[in-house]
Amino acid sequence: MAWQILAMWAVAMVTIAWFVRGERQLIANATLAQAAFLYAPQRAPHDDYESDLSVDAPLPRRSDGLSRAERDFLKALSQTA
Repeated sequence: MAWQILAMWAVAMVTIAWFVRGERQLIANATLAQAAFLYAPQRAPHDDYESDLSVDAPLPRRSDGLSRAERDFLKALSQTA
């Protein structure tokens, strides 16, 4: 009977130690991920989109040209500059 109580205590202690070790590992991983994020070089917001563009791909062209409002705006802009 004494050995059963001792075995239960051993299982409980091993379980608690395993849990504490796992929690410390989670905290260490989160801290490492945060440090890696903060240490990484900052990129401009448009860098993600530039990597998707191919140099050889032509830019899409409008087939209808400029609208009347766009032409008036560009004309007014060129006169003020």
